[in-house]
Amino acid sequence: EAIWELLHTEATYIKKLRVITDLFLSGLLNLQESGLLTEVEPAKLFSNIQEVVRLHTSLWNQVMVPVLEKAREARAPLDPTHLHGGFSTFGSRFQPYIRYCMEEESCMEHMRTLLKDNELFRTYVTWAETKKQCNRLKLADMLAKPHQRLTKYPLLLKSIAKKTDEPSARDIVSSMVVTVEDFINSVDSQMRQRQEQQKLATISARIDSYEAVEGSSEEVEKILKEYNHFDLMAPMRGTSPEETRQLHLEGALRMKEGKDSR
Repeated sequence: EAIWELLHTEATYIKKLRVITDLFLSGLLNLQESGLLTEVEPAKLFSNIQEVVRLHTSLWNQVMVPVLEKAREARAPLDPTHLHGGFSTFGSRFQPYIRYCMEEESCMEHMRTLLKDNELFRTYVTWAETKKQCNRLKLADMLAKPHQRLTKYPLLLKSIAKKTDEPSARDIVSSMVVTVEDFINSVDSQMRQRQEQQKLATISARIDSYEAVEGSSEEVEKILKEYNHFDLMAPMRGTSPEETRQLHLEGALRMKEGKDSR
């Protein structure tokens, strides 16, 4: 039953992904061929959703369909160990999710801006959302599905492990859980790091340059200007490239002008 839930929800998820590509994305590209909505950049709206669809189609055909076929041929219950080949390579298979998850927030923001400012785009999306295959879901709901599906795999696999009686088979499923969780943790870590970098970039842009010394000529002023700006995004000396600055506190700075000042 737990394995069947994994397979059934995977098939349902692939159908939802294809609504994005076959209805929303393909419809947009067809309109652009007619000279409409050419200002909309598909990659800024859908990221690499086509790569995500391809990986799940491959996972379904190479891993999940064989699980069903072997059970039918043997007239036996679904064997969880037959999933190992697909989920032991989860990190390499699901690489497209790194880009999708990293760009998800910016894609959502881009979509909201287009819906607000572009009447033709708003009309197109509203029309597409009324189609039967959307099942009353909005475009924003569907664009959030990949990240939601990614985080559901550990729960589905843990449910399978819990209902697997044979110890060696249960250990195999548990190893799959670890592999999947390691990948998700890596994606989450990269997303947090990117968010930190975006915060630092915003703060860095607000910091004004300063004059440490006065240049004796225009040429000297030009050279000094390069060093009179505090760049929070610059590499830190004496550390590896992987080490980056982190924002610990952001707030107003109050300067005292005298010893009695408050």
